[in-house]
Amino acid sequence: MKRKLFSVSLVLVFFILISTVASAEQYTKIGSGAEPAIDDGKVVWTSNGVIYIYDLKTKKETTVNSSAASYPAISGNKLVWHDESSGVPRLTVYDIKTRSRSHVTKDVDNSSIPAICDSRIVWSADSCVYMRDISTSMQIKIAAGNNPDIYANRISYDSYSTEDTPQIYVYDITTKKSNRCQSVW
Repeated sequence: MKRKLFSVSLVLVFFILISTVASAEQYTKIGSGAEPAIDDGKVVWTSNGVIYIYDLKTKKETTVNSSAASYPAISGNKLVWHDESSGVPRLTVYDIKTRSRSHVTKDVDNSSIPAICDSRIVWSADSCVYMRDISTSMQIKIAAGNNPDIYANRISYDSYSTEDTPQIYVYDITTKKSNRCQSVW
């Protein structure tokens, strides 16, 4: 009986060790740097002002030259980041397939952090939220606020109320209206 218990214990310890090793193998280092973002099988990040793109399917890394890039965001084959390589804050838009670049310089400041969904970019500058449709080059001011993010036809952002308490809003691009998110605490 003691031998059976000992054998079962050994088997159990073996399975625990194997499962620990197997779960450790699920993590793969793909690069070094900071500020990672992921979409559609591609991971982007910065390292010393340079943008890196890693394709998870092909396992290929690509470098996008810049000397002062930060806060990359990706949607499909479109990449955007905050760029100060020219000495002036701007957003750089990069098409991964065509390797073409364009820049957004209007209403951008040192703290502008972009987000992207499909062909729309959002960011804040001087406590205002902006959106640019890169397919039409049309740019609009959404509202007073900061820290925007975008998904489909909605933009979320925060804005401070008169009590100096941050409020979360959602702007609907289709209706052109913002709604404050209500807490249910």
